[in-house]
Amino acid sequence: MRQIIYRLQQFDRKTLLFGAAALLLIFNLGRMTYNYYQGQLEEVASQKDLFEQYKASAEKLPELEVRVSRLEQQAVYLERHLFIGKTIDEISSAVQIMMQKMVTGAGLTPESLRPIKDNRAEAGKAGYEKMMIKMRLSGSLPQFIDFYSRLYRSGKLFLIDSITLRSYKGDVLKSYLVIQVYYKLRD
Repeated sequence: MRQIIYRLQQFDRKTLLFGAAALLLIFNLGRMTYNYYQGQLEEVASQKDLFEQYKASAEKLPELEVRVSRLEQQAVYLERHLFIGKTIDEISSAVQIMMQKMVTGAGLTPESLRPIKDNRAEAGKAGYEKMMIKMRLSGSLPQFIDFYSRLYRSGKLFLIDSITLRSYKGDVLKSYLVIQVYYKLRD
């Protein structure tokens, strides 16, 4: 230790300060080089992860294309079963006419057939909406069975929300129905 102190005393203060500054500069350059190297390693790792994600996504692409194609076919199939029109009134009229034909075709007597207007109706996720139709009918059991079969075979998407059948004067039945009708508005 004495020898180190003795040798340091031989140097000038300026020389020692320059040496210390040079040593600190070398250490800082080393630290900066190490940090740059670490940053480059992290960037390479990040790029590698992105490449792996891209590769996995590219491998799933044919499967996703098949799925999209299937969903498009299902959407087309669904739209064939919806009522489509420019306004709700146009659709409501078409639904009423179709229902009236089915009711009279089955031999039932319509007492009331009207749509329920819902002011808060909003389009669904795919733009499909629903309308409720209230009906009061009277007729025989075979006539009601015929009406339900006509409803099923109509090719349109109907959902019977509620149904009530009551006996009235012997063979005559009275029915109260609430049917949901699905539609889509087009420009």
